[in-house]
Amino acid sequence: MNETQSLKEKALALIDNVDSKVNPFSLSTIDGEGYPSTRMMGIFFREGLTIYLNSQSPSKKLDQIENNPKVSLFFHAPGYTELLCYYGLAKLVFSPEERARAWELFPEALKKYHSGPQAPTLAVIRIEPVKLEYTDRKNKQNAVTLLP
Repeated sequence: MNETQSLKEKALALIDNVDSKVNPFSLSTIDGEGYPSTRMMGIFFREGLTIYLNSQSPSKKLDQIENNPKVSLFFHAPGYTELLCYYGLAKLVFSPEERARAWELFPEALKKYHSGPQAPTLAVIRIEPVKLEYTDRKNKQNAVTLLP
């Protein structure tokens, strides 16, 4: 296994080990004035490098994504020993089939907030990666850019 593949696997492990109570992650969007707007997130799932998030609908976050799909996610290990900046393009999911599939894959915690995959209060956001920047502070490794 080459070094880039090893770092990509570490980055994915960092994403998979998110615990919303211990080390939640953040989502940044761009507001109408061009400023970053960041909020903490906790419920998601991933398929490969694609990240799926949920949101209440309507919301400012969804409006911002519709106006500018460029987003970033920030993941970290407890103690900030490992960091991952995930840059991507977000898209709202409207397809009934994809929403139903996402509903099945989201953690059970989400299901107490919405009545089902087609609930008007549920928004599903799909984020495709553009680049990843991984830092391993415990091993004194500066940020390394990884392409999907």
